[in-house]
Amino acid sequence: MHGVSRRNSNHEPSQTNTNKKNPPYYPMTDLYATLTPIGETTMSEITTEEKALAAVRQDCWMLREVPENLRTVELYLEAVRQNGAVLKEVPEEFKTPALCLAAVQTNGYALAYIPESILTLDLCLIAVMSKDWLLQLVPKSFMTPKLFLAAVQHWGSHVLQYVPKSFMTPELSLAAVQHCGGSQVLQYVPYSLRTLELCRVAVENDEGALQFVPVRHRAAFKNAK
Repeated sequence: MHGVSRRNSNHEPSQTNTNKKNPPYYPMTDLYATLTPIGETTMSEITTEEKALAAVRQDCWMLREVPENLRTVELYLEAVRQNGAVLKEVPEEFKTPALCLAAVQTNGYALAYIPESILTLDLCLIAVMSKDWLLQLVPKSFMTPKLFLAAVQHWGSHVLQYVPKSFMTPELSLAAVQHCGGSQVLQYVPYSLRTLELCRVAVENDEGALQFVPVRHRAAFKNAK
């Protein structure tokens, strides 16, 4: 995994990006974690596994200062339990299912650093439930109606903007409209999927959805206010 682009100053990803090798820009709350100043302890002072563990417990990013010969499974686990983003400092051979689970539970952005051989739908769900825009980091092989629907039910209709159009289905669109209402969902549904049936459900839930009803269906709503 590579570093994260800092090209934007806002707090949300600028565009959909499902390429895990180049994760999208992420909010300052996560960016701060990677910029946390390292404490006064230096590598020369960390001479035992006990001192290494004590340093990491004080600041997980002190992991960078721990000599390679003192880095243990226990040390990595302690670090990711404080902030999952530190998973990017963990060598691939130490990334076990248990370690990756602990990492994503404390910081969903750890998803960007989990090997695809370990990644599961459950790990993706945990990450997406922690931050809506992390939907962009989910590999296509794990993009399922279950995942998208769970995200919509948890965060609301706006997460549909992170769903690739190729994965938008009539079933997902209808479920989203039924769960979240009309206007907030219909605007994210591709025009080709805005069927008369879907538009009827949307307008019944929220008359404000009328503004997103395609012209070809407007006549059916002439009596709607």
